[in-house]
Amino acid sequence: MSLLEGISGRLSAVEHKLQCLDKMDHRMAVLEKDMKTLWLALDDKVTTVEERVSKLELISDGADIAAAQVSSRLDERKSLRDDLTYMKANLVFTGVPETENESPETTEKIPRKHLSDAVKIAHETADTIRFERVHRSLAEHSCG
Repeated sequence: MSLLEGISGRLSAVEHKLQCLDKMDHRMAVLEKDMKTLWLALDDKVTTVEERVSKLELISDGADIAAAQVSSRLDERKSLRDDLTYMKANLVFTGVPETENESPETTEKIPRKHLSDAVKIAHETADTIRFERVHRSLAEHSCG
């Protein structure tokens, strides 16, 4: 009988250990399920981040193109400003004769009168225009 009691005790111990293994198995199953859930959530986040990065790359490319266009336009603006400054500094009046020994007042009055008469700019406006360099000639001027 004591032998049966010993076997019964051992079986109880084995049964207890098996119950512990069942609990561990259950915990592992829960852990695996949680891990799968985390991986799915991580995959979703990775997909979202990849989409955002892709959009940002497109926006960045668009910004680079826009910056290049702005730079090009600034260069063009500078060139046009230089041309305009040159033209403003060197006014050319054709068909307005220049006479010898004109006084400075007469030299300024003749282009102003031409602006009023030929171009139909008001006398008050023509009188306020500041000239830097004025070139006059009788011949027709051709733009080159």
